[in-house]
Amino acid sequence: MYRLHIGDKSYSSWSLRGWLLLEAFGLPHEEAFHPMYTPEFEAFKRQAAPALKVPTLEIVENGASRFVWDSLAIAETLAEEHPEAGLWPEDKAARAAARSLAAEAHSSFAALRNAMTMNIRRRYPGVGHTEQSLADAGRVQMLWAWARSRFGAEGPWLFGARFSVADVFYAPIVTRFETYGVPTIPEARVYMDAVLAHPAMVKWIKGAMEETWFHARYEPFPEENFADWADPRPPRNVEAWKGDVRARVNLACPFSGKPVKADSLAIADGVVIGFCNSGCRDKFVADPKAWPQAMRLLVGHR
Repeated sequence: MYRLHIGDKSYSSWSLRGWLLLEAFGLPHEEAFHPMYTPEFEAFKRQAAPALKVPTLEIVENGASRFVWDSLAIAETLAEEHPEAGLWPEDKAARAAARSLAAEAHSSFAALRNAMTMNIRRRYPGVGHTEQSLADAGRVQMLWAWARSRFGAEGPWLFGARFSVADVFYAPIVTRFETYGVPTIPEARVYMDAVLAHPAMVKWIKGAMEETWFHARYEPFPEENFADWADPRPPRNVEAWKGDVRARVNLACPFSGKPVKADSLAIADGVVIGFCNSGCRDKFVADPKAWPQAMRLLVGHR
């Protein structure tokens, strides 16, 4: 039996990777959530020692637990235990390339990670666009384009028609590109849209949007007042909106968790919120206060 220990869904990019390694490949598991930077999290680390971080995979067999920590170690362990799940590409050359891409995502892009921490609930276009972080972003897009042109012609994933560990390791980077409005080439945009629409990603993003707390270390503007995060002020002006879908502040519909559609947008006090269909949008426009999960998207954006 697998029990995956994770941190905050909005902020923990490594937790997202570990979770996708199970959820996206249909491997049954329990989810154990430990709020980061809390006594509970410290207690978990003592229980799972020498593991110090999330994700940590707890494997329970015959009443005993063993722990595997670090997302790359978790990936290799699951691939070894479940060859039928197809975590890595079948083709030898593609598999070697996928391992190389995953390892580079695991060990590199420090400037990008530091300047643009994962923050699924928020949008900060232009923030963190340093010379070094944008160079990292360019390298990432070059790797995506190379993998898709050489091994992924069938698409939509990096190595063809099957989602792989390589896609798992770049999923948090996709969310960073979206949060901080990183300039992307058309091929990268197509790949990002596929990742964000993956059912497992939709499920994770929905969970992140339901979190009602925040950590200032992940917010570029910690001086902002988040007191109204759980119960934000109702907007004064709300209407259906027709414009560029990229202006939206959310990745998934706040009601259903499904991907946002370009023809289902609303604008509230100047903030563009996306929905999965016009019905969801119209519910919010008619009575914003009745939909707190959508109202929370307004915090910090107006």
